[in-house]
Amino acid sequence: MSTNFKRFLATLLSLICCITTGTHIVTAKHSVVNTTTKTAKSASMISGLFNLIKNANKDKFCETAANENTIKVFFHKEAAIKEVSLEEYIKGVLYGEMPSSYSLEALKAQAVAARTYTVYRIRNGSTHRNGADICTDYTHCQAWTAGSAETPYPEAIERAVEETKNTICTYNGECINAMYFSNSGGATEAIENVWGGREIPYLKSVASPGESVFYDFCQVKTYSYDEFAAAVDSYFDNDADIDVEVGIKNIQNIKRSPAGRIISAEIGGITSTGLQIRAMFSLRSSNVYFSQDGSTISIVALGYGHGVGMSQCGAQAMAENGADWVEILKHYYTGIDISLLC
Repeated sequence: MSTNFKRFLATLLSLICCITTGTHIVTAKHSVVNTTTKTAKSASMISGLFNLIKNANKDKFCETAANENTIKVFFHKEAAIKEVSLEEYIKGVLYGEMPSSYSLEALKAQAVAARTYTVYRIRNGSTHRNGADICTDYTHCQAWTAGSAETPYPEAIERAVEETKNTICTYNGECINAMYFSNSGGATEAIENVWGGREIPYLKSVASPGESVFYDFCQVKTYSYDEFAAAVDSYFDNDADIDVEVGIKNIQNIKRSPAGRIISAEIGGITSTGLQIRAMFSLRSSNVYFSQDGSTISIVALGYGHGVGMSQCGAQAMAENGADWVEILKHYYTGIDISLLC
């Protein structure tokens, strides 16, 4: 905290003391005031001053915000880097990542998550080899769809970004890695159960009710025994020991997380992660279940995406049930605070 800001706070504290002890800081001309009005104004001033003091540590985000007002974006379809304002970039991400028909509070939550994700990458040096801060390829960074004079951004997109301008999520004073995805299938996933590595306190598994009404909630794929074996053989370049005749008995020792996603399983004698199984059968998630009926094998995948962080469908479900954008973000990112870049 800067010395000037400390002095400013000291002055505010002295004002609070004056107000709470009944000292009148007024001119002689206005020395007579209504007691009820004075008390109400004093209470309002005290509340405002305490809120300012409570949020004083947020001023440190302004130190680097100037470098983030304009960012370098790699537009992958054009193979070109362009400098874009952060807020304009977030409009395109929001338009590309979430239906504009979603509730305003869900759109706001997505805008803040996308802005936080972007700032996190910049601050942690996660730049592209070509020097860009972020790109428009959803398989690598975030989806992005442009607005234009002919097809402007919908009003809801504009409002969601403008009304959350410069807002990010923080944990212990640091910008978080605000991961998000489409649909959890009922519960989000702790990050260590997807990619391994250490636990991250704000990326824990949480319940995500209300998602079953969305198209992304469930996927079912059906295979013959031969098709199933071919998919496994293709993924492992024929190194797996697959017995076509036994179907899903080729899958052994399935280990699941508490949220239901596969952490690991043996397929044809090869230990595979949930992400590998998802890729093996081109599934929407790693929350996968197998069943066998006669000569066919059914694979059911619940949810859509990696499952870590905020569920977009879950955010919409919460918004429809009356939650605001802050409640949504604090539900999906455990223990976070909402902070300002400036």
